[in-house]
Amino acid sequence: MKMYKTTMYEWLLVIGIGLALTFLVNPFHIWMPGAIELTLVMVVAILTIGFTALLWRERPRDEREAQLSFQVGRASYLAGGLVLIMGISFQSITHQLDPWLVGALGTMVLMKLILGTWVNRK
Repeated sequence: MKMYKTTMYEWLLVIGIGLALTFLVNPFHIWMPGAIELTLVMVVAILTIGFTALLWRERPRDEREAQLSFQVGRASYLAGGLVLIMGISFQSITHQLDPWLVGALGTMVLMKLILGTWVNRK
């Protein structure tokens, strides 16, 4: 029963994030949000994604869960880096490079190098 509840919560988070991002991006221009609606959607999206990225399941109960958490983190880092590299490549070709993409990728790589060096020195 506990495993079913956990899986249900995770799927609800996935659906919630998907809906929040869809409403935020509004890809098909289905709705014309006013300033208040757009602000509310942005706040909900940021809080939901922030909670999931920073707090959800960050306390492993044993070594196996810690190892799985590290593997998930590595896969997430690789996927994020790949998406940013693809975005930078596409925008470079169209000559409309967004500095936020470069900054995000640079921050990811710098933190990986700095923290990797710091952990190896300990």
